[in-house]
Amino acid sequence: MKTFLLIICSISISLSLTNIVMSQNLKKMSATEFKKRIVGKTTKRGASLFKFNVDGTLTGMIDNKGKITRVEGTWSFSDNSGYCRKVTIISPNGKKKSSHKKCTKEVYFKGTDKTVLDGVEYLIVN
Repeated sequence: MKTFLLIICSISISLSLTNIVMSQNLKKMSATEFKKRIVGKTTKRGASLFKFNVDGTLTGMIDNKGKITRVEGTWSFSDNSGYCRKVTIISPNGKKKSSHKKCTKEVYFKGTDKTVLDGVEYLIVN
């Protein structure tokens, strides 16, 4: 019974994501498009910024009501794995917390200046 409910939930989530993608006019991003649209550029969400450096490093900052948290790590993108990242978050007091590598194939572009990574929309600023 639990397996059946898990399957139903998985199907529902997949259908919901498909409907969201279709309704927002999003297009799936390939590795070639990711390189063209994202690499070497900065993405922004609110006051938070993330730079996808050409050398595969990721740098950025999260502004939470004036408290700046730095983000450093690495990123990669392939058609097989999608967008992968492994980051270290450095709090304002210097405390570091590293994440495990996380990959998602849910990477889209919206128009010419927006991207959606793992369900979160970002503005591409340069």
